[in-house]
Amino acid sequence: MSHLAKTTNLNTLWTIKKPLDFSFNPYLFASTCVFVREKDFETIISSIRAIESIFTHPQFSQNITSFERRDNRGLFCAYDFHITDLGPKLIEIITNAGGCLLNYYLMRAQTVDPPNSYRPFSSQFSLDAILIQFKKEWEFFDTKNKSLSQAIMAIVDDSPLEQFLSLEFELFQKILASHLCSTYIIDAKDLQYKNHELFIIDKDGHKVIIDFVYNRLTDFYLESKEHQNLQSAYEQNACLITPNRKNVPDCWIGLELTEGKNRQVRRMTAAIGHPTLRLVRTKIGHLELLDLPPGSWRELSPKERKLIFKA
Repeated sequence: MSHLAKTTNLNTLWTIKKPLDFSFNPYLFASTCVFVREKDFETIISSIRAIESIFTHPQFSQNITSFERRDNRGLFCAYDFHITDLGPKLIEIITNAGGCLLNYYLMRAQTVDPPNSYRPFSSQFSLDAILIQFKKEWEFFDTKNKSLSQAIMAIVDDSPLEQFLSLEFELFQKILASHLCSTYIIDAKDLQYKNHELFIIDKDGHKVIIDFVYNRLTDFYLESKEHQNLQSAYEQNACLITPNRKNVPDCWIGLELTEGKNRQVRRMTAAIGHPTLRLVRTKIGHLELLDLPPGSWRELSPKERKLIFKA
């Protein structure tokens, strides 16, 4: 259920010196606000609590060998629920959800009260709650006897200033630098790794060692060639990288489809209570992709051509 939102000027709410330019992305904020039924909201919360109680159970981590039990969730792990006629349905668990900070400021600008039996999401949403996530991650990881205020953080993505949520990267940089530690926005390809140090070379030619990486990459397993330095730092525990693959338990299943429908696999696994975290295509018909990188191509073998073009 939606209601037109009466908002104050968003630019008066940002803790930055210059006004924000929304012209490059006019669809970043909708012109309406959405309220959720109290009953549906309670169902969502109880579902999340049930899932996380399983994640932290010792027997679960003993039986799921790919999961290393940890006491932290990782930054901004999110649960994607769709509201249906039968109530909320969990579609997937998002391990590097974006939009948190943008939504925080948008909620502050909203002045419409929800109708009876509905509620907004802003009741327990604060800037402190966002900052606490970063602090907890550092407290869990820190082995250098270094306080978070002395650390250097990097918000990392591929071509970050060209991303749809690039504005949020800039907001995070300013807020984290104001409240926690020095923060950079860094393209993943600019990261270097040597002698157990993850670092960049700044515009003045100085080496800047990175202690804390806020990971916004969609390549969650860091398999791309451009992410190998980050992968090495992660595997050798050279710096804190969060969220990462150890924050969320997983296991692999194999499926063979004769005709794939829109979001079919995600809907199938969600229907049995196991949201899909990652999809990897391994074959198309008789053609095995093997180690063919995304965006690359190869010539078909004579045998493969016969399979495709046979009468």
